[in-house]
Amino acid sequence: MSVSVHPAPLLLHHYRGKRLSRYVWVTEIGDLSLRNGKGAEEIRIIGEVLIDSASSLHDRLDFLCVHLPGKLAYAFPEDQNPIAVLDDPVDIPNDEPYSPIIRH
Repeated sequence: MSVSVHPAPLLLHHYRGKRLSRYVWVTEIGDLSLRNGKGAEEIRIIGEVLIDSASSLHDRLDFLCVHLPGKLAYAFPEDQNPIAVLDDPVDIPNDEPYSPIIRH
């Protein structure tokens, strides 16, 4: 598995073209082998989940995007079935682990 500093270009294209809420929760997904024993500049993530920060327990679909290696599932405002959204992801070729957003 190779590593990159930046996400795959097609992933960036999909994120830049998606209308998102002003505030979202981002949970980065990692692999312990890409984290343990590494310095801050060497850590890599393999995906993320974006969640609407204004969602509630009663919302049927509160995630906006789920990015896992090679796949991106994203919901539109009219989507009501999370399983259907997750069952129809977009393929992201050349999707390699990349640098997380590190806050100090």
